[in-house]
Amino acid sequence: MKKFRYFVLPVAAMAVAFVWSLMLVGPQGQRVPYPLPNQELVSLDWQREAEQAFGLRPGQGAHAMTQQEWESHQRKMWAMPPEERERYQEEVRVRILGQVKG
Repeated sequence: MKKFRYFVLPVAAMAVAFVWSLMLVGPQGQRVPYPLPNQELVSLDWQREAEQAFGLRPGQGAHAMTQQEWESHQRKMWAMPPEERERYQEEVRVRILGQVKG
């Protein structure tokens, strides 16, 4: 009888915990694999953000890139690991500064 209790009770407890966790979490199909920024949360003042990110003077953001390029750049930055992000950001910064200076 002791062996039965030591086996059945933990298994039953795990089954109850598993069912309870499924009830709390919900279906996995509703989740996205990586939390990208929501389109509504993207700032409308993208030019100012681009100017600050690349160290440009006010008014140069629109000359450096388009809004679509800025949004694409931000999506790439969100998806990269920190080590790659720093290298990529420096490469883009050098390219943008070269474009702005002429």
